[in-house]
Amino acid sequence: MMIVSQDKAPSRPSLRAVSSAVLAIMLFGAPVSAVQEVSPEAPKASQGKEAPSPADKKKKKATFHVGGKPIVARTAMPELSVPSRIIPQPFMPKGSIQPPKFSEAEKQAEGQDNNPSRDQNIAAAQETPDQTSGIVSQNLKRLDPSIVSAYRLDTTPLWQGHERSEIIRQLNLLGAPSQSPTLKYMAELLLRSPYDITNYTDEEEVYALLSARLSGLHRTADHGGYTALIRDLPGDWDFRGLVKERTISALLTSDYGSACKFAATENGDSNFWLRLKTLCHAINGDANSTDFHLGLLEELQAASPAYLQLIDQISLLAQQPNSEGEPFILSDPVNVDVLTAVAIELAAAKVTKINRNNIDPFALGLLLDYSGLDVSARQALLDHAGLNGWTTAKQLLRFAMLGDAGLSPKAGGEDGADDAPTPWPETIRQIKSALAEKDVEARLTQYVPLWHQALLGGYLTPVSGALVQMSPNAETILEAPELAAIVVRAAMLNGDLALAQAWTQKLRSSTAGADVDIDEALIALWPLLVTAGFDTDLHLSNNRYAIWWAAEGDRDDRFERASLYLGLIEALGITVDENIWRSLENGTGALSAAAASPVAWRALVKAEADADTSRLFASSVALLSGTGLDNASPAATIAVVGALYRQQHIYLARQLAIEALVLRGF
Repeated sequence: MMIVSQDKAPSRPSLRAVSSAVLAIMLFGAPVSAVQEVSPEAPKASQGKEAPSPADKKKKKATFHVGGKPIVARTAMPELSVPSRIIPQPFMPKGSIQPPKFSEAEKQAEGQDNNPSRDQNIAAAQETPDQTSGIVSQNLKRLDPSIVSAYRLDTTPLWQGHERSEIIRQLNLLGAPSQSPTLKYMAELLLRSPYDITNYTDEEEVYALLSARLSGLHRTADHGGYTALIRDLPGDWDFRGLVKERTISALLTSDYGSACKFAATENGDSNFWLRLKTLCHAINGDANSTDFHLGLLEELQAASPAYLQLIDQISLLAQQPNSEGEPFILSDPVNVDVLTAVAIELAAAKVTKINRNNIDPFALGLLLDYSGLDVSARQALLDHAGLNGWTTAKQLLRFAMLGDAGLSPKAGGEDGADDAPTPWPETIRQIKSALAEKDVEARLTQYVPLWHQALLGGYLTPVSGALVQMSPNAETILEAPELAAIVVRAAMLNGDLALAQAWTQKLRSSTAGADVDIDEALIALWPLLVTAGFDTDLHLSNNRYAIWWAAEGDRDDRFERASLYLGLIEALGITVDENIWRSLENGTGALSAAAASPVAWRALVKAEADADTSRLFASSVALLSGTGLDNASPAATIAVVGALYRQQHIYLARQLAIEALVLRGF
């Protein structure tokens, strides 16, 4: 994108201004008062009817003590190196408690958090007599819970005609979230939508498919989909084979009562259940049981020192809710798992160090939304989230408003040592500075470097979302056309085509041909306007392409950029003149890109040939999300966009093409 001077044009038009005015009139025509609005198609849930995923309503957080969560009070504590006990130590001497012996099968099952255990002893469905006809239905089956929807609204089912084993294999291939919102949405559809498959023959099949769906939602950090799927399971199953998953869902929604009921029914002595039972006793203020279980945890070395301190503090707050004392500060590194994250919030603890090994995506989300993080701990979590595509615009804005002036230019670790350089401190400071600016020109000075740094650093998606939320009114864009161009790009990347349309309309209906800066901004935006459907007459006007090509100047990669752009719009059904393609034949080099997987490419071709929406989405995600859309093969990107468009997933195809261009610097 071109950075232009903000100096005002002289009263007498310069040669540059006159030339730009002529080019702009050729490109966009005479000034218009308005541009016909284009209503972007709504995303659809599956073939023929895509719909945007509805937002899951946040449940009100439950308190952990009857009568409301006690106000954190200050309590005078003895100055000891470790937290003091609220009650005496267990009467059993150390070493007297024998650790339970686990079988090899139990050890293996305990280590597989994402592969829940199955219950082999679920009672078979009872024979149900038909009261009207007297006919007895043999082995009448209940509703298959593994195929239910995790959406509140009705959506078209996916996976029609597929075997369960094939669905499980495809779901297990879905990896971490993608920086592309469109690819992330397709993965969400595959995991959340209702399934149109044959009924189960064995109840073990139900648990296998449910486990695969929940594991996929966990890997992709889809907190809302995970809790929604658990919430909507039918009530005529006991789901003892998914008790751990149901417990995690209860913890994520602050339903501590249900989580503790699940823990009470589990007789296993695994670390998870032992830690949860200890937490439940502390929440209920049962000092004797809390201390006994703390002794077990210490004897078995089943919990970190930080977790033991948290249990002590929660028990203290439950028993003495009106006491006062110093703020509770954790000095030991905390593990990032769901139980620890819940305990941190209940204890109202100040966290200073993070253990970055084995970070759970759900726990990371809980802690990133927690206000009691020290600057170094917050930065360690933010660095990890950024590397895995879990950072959101909401979190960036939240950190900026918290005023993290102490963020280090190096990544913080659990021992406070510096690691690799991180972009987040400067990014957050720039967002904070931009939020404080009310003058458009002053805010522009923050937007421009913020956009380009995020583009080069590969974290443009969350930054673009923050810029959209920070954007001033479109009426001010005549004073800062470069800001308007950035906002248009940010809105397109976040799927807000209505906002992008509004800002574009203001630009095109202003002083086109009289303001050099506005003309240059429009020329640079033109490829995105065509791709978004705002201006689709490329095949009728080669002059418009010629003007954009001239504006590319002497860029070393302009041939490759033009090839990617023309390939994408042809994949969207827009005809490109053969002479334009011939003009690119003498170009050398190619855009830097990772090699595409031939296996995933073949799966894409076969899915399109079979008109199989589910496999088309799965192969698209597999082909592009592993390398990142900004580093994906241009040919593979064009192939995915074309396949989606030809199968009538118009919105997804168009949005994916927009993302590919914006993330490549268009």
